[in-house]
Amino acid sequence: MSQTNLPPAPLSAARWLRPALVLGLLVCCALYGYLLSRDLSLLLVLGAPLVALVALLGVRQPALLTVALLGITWGYISEVLVKFYGVPSVAKTLVVLLVALVFRQRFLVPGGQLRTHPLLWWMLGYLLVVAAGLWYAVDPDRTWLMVIDFAKELLLLFVVLNTLTSERWLERGVWVMLLVGGVLGALTLYQEATHSYSNNLGGFARSSVGAIAEGVSNRARAGGPTSEPNAFGQQMLVLVPIGLWAALHGRTLWGRAVAGLATFACLGGAALSFSRGTYVGFIVLTGLLALHMRLNWRYLLALPLLLYAISLAPPEVRARFSTLTTMLPDGQRLAGERDASLDRREIEMLMAFYMFADHPIVGVGADNYRARFSEYVTAFGSDVDTYERNAHSYYLEIAAEHGAIGLIAVGGIMLFTVGAFRRARRQFAAIGDQRMAELASALAIGFASYAVTAIFLHGDYSRFLWLQVDLAAACALIAAHAYQRAMARDDLTAAAGAAPATMPA
Repeated sequence: MSQTNLPPAPLSAARWLRPALVLGLLVCCALYGYLLSRDLSLLLVLGAPLVALVALLGVRQPALLTVALLGITWGYISEVLVKFYGVPSVAKTLVVLLVALVFRQRFLVPGGQLRTHPLLWWMLGYLLVVAAGLWYAVDPDRTWLMVIDFAKELLLLFVVLNTLTSERWLERGVWVMLLVGGVLGALTLYQEATHSYSNNLGGFARSSVGAIAEGVSNRARAGGPTSEPNAFGQQMLVLVPIGLWAALHGRTLWGRAVAGLATFACLGGAALSFSRGTYVGFIVLTGLLALHMRLNWRYLLALPLLLYAISLAPPEVRARFSTLTTMLPDGQRLAGERDASLDRREIEMLMAFYMFADHPIVGVGADNYRARFSEYVTAFGSDVDTYERNAHSYYLEIAAEHGAIGLIAVGGIMLFTVGAFRRARRQFAAIGDQRMAELASALAIGFASYAVTAIFLHGDYSRFLWLQVDLAAACALIAAHAYQRAMARDDLTAAAGAAPATMPA
């Protein structure tokens, strides 16, 4: 039988992929060689291949870039690179790239879909509240900058919801935030141990000098990458319950040891900020952990770590802690002479209340408290300097700048965040995933401590709040999907057990 002449078989993917990769590599090398021959900045020449590599990794696994973005944002890394090294904003680049990758997944990949959560719509509503100030603010340019900043936070929530879609990736995101915080805390501890307060360690351990307590003045206060001690204390305190969770529930002994060291460093950073608001938040955090110990005795193992950390605290920390009595209504009688900084804060908070009383519905516009502070403090006859100041209370700042509508929007976001953590904890516990249930509890306790410290600090660094909102929404969706999968498996198992056995013919 004669063979039939068949057309040649088409090249398989494996046969043409290797030559295509070689050709692409040659083209990239030629292009890079051309760039090296031109008079271009060293930053561009070195950054071009890095950007290409990041884009390639993002196409392969967008969640990896989101985890990196969480660490960069929580550590204020992008801002430090811009301020001290002139590097273009890494965070903005990653957000734009990730948004593009999410839409690619939705429209170019079969079966792709966008994930949403009620918190996304509450955040969008708050963005509209902020943007409304463009019409009535005395200084709309300030408001416009706030609109842009919060739009970035909304995009980050959208990215987190659509990339951190599994328990493992959520854990990795939390771990990166903890490790970044641990490094920042370790830099602060090193600075304290060596008394090298003038060395900002690359911009990540910036400090300021201020009075700590009666007889203790001109003491360096740790400010971390933000240079703001109160914000740095918030930033470190939120990570403490997360670190305790990682130390008790880490997958390996090495991981638990690293988590313990990171928690110790975060505690040290929070203490050396000498922020009274942080100390109050720590008291609340300790109380919530004590209540949680009734549900999980393993957290009792963290007590030696906390006691050891307190025993190593310098005497200035205890002196600063004792000044908390001046924050009581009769603090003047208890402390003899009230802290001048507290007097200034009372006036700043009072001006915020007056602004809210004058504009109870929509406020004075985003970031316009500072623009109108001198007007109000002059009108009410205070002897405080009339230069721009902050409200020193996030909630009073929201009331002054956005009125009752803003309070409803932000209050709704915070209540939904707490509800998301609680719902996630119950659903993880219902399917027997106690490890993830404990993570949801740790995140909720950290969020509660932040909510308390926000009473005493303005919203210039509210990104730490919005990142926790992002984690709450992602955690709630992951828990809901895990619960649905478990219920579906149980239904299939029950149906299989109830099916009658078939007799052979």
